[in-house]
Amino acid sequence: MSGGGGTTHLIDTYKTTLVRRLTPWALRQFLWGLQFLLRDDPTKELEVLNFQRRAAVRYLYRAYTRDTVWTTIFIPSELLYAMDVIPFPLEVIAALYTNFGLAPKSLLESDSQDIPTDVCSLHKLALGCGFRGLLPEPVLLAGNTVLCDSGMKSMNVSESLTGKRLVTLNVPMEATEETVAYVAGQLEHLVK
Repeated sequence: MSGGGGTTHLIDTYKTTLVRRLTPWALRQFLWGLQFLLRDDPTKELEVLNFQRRAAVRYLYRAYTRDTVWTTIFIPSELLYAMDVIPFPLEVIAALYTNFGLAPKSLLESDSQDIPTDVCSLHKLALGCGFRGLLPEPVLLAGNTVLCDSGMKSMNVSESLTGKRLVTLNVPMEATEETVAYVAGQLEHLVK
């Protein structure tokens, strides 16, 4: 291998690393500015839609400026907020990021990373955003076994992607005194 090929590889690696580090910063700055652009604009849409849009931008801005935990949708967000961390449910984030036009490239990125076809589109989109370096760095990952298999598949991929620890809440299908105590113990583990 010639010296030029090694240099090209080094430059490509540097560019990729730089883009991955700068993208969350640039997105955070964009969200910061967008908070001001979306303030009280009753001429565009109903007030409730303006409120929802402003709330989503404020939420995303906080996720990029504070400690964040990537979650599946049924992890109790109250626990995380009480610990002063921002829950970042991948399903919700995928829906929000669709509004920013990130879906096509992020879905293609998921496909290029061999994410299985049986993973739902919301999870594929969130993972694609993760592969592209568009999501904030999490301090922890938390997923549960409720509702769909895609959630835990995505959390397992996220664990490999981020190198962060995954806490899994295994929720049994039946509700008995024993299973309630079992889930309560897992929630205590999550808090610890």
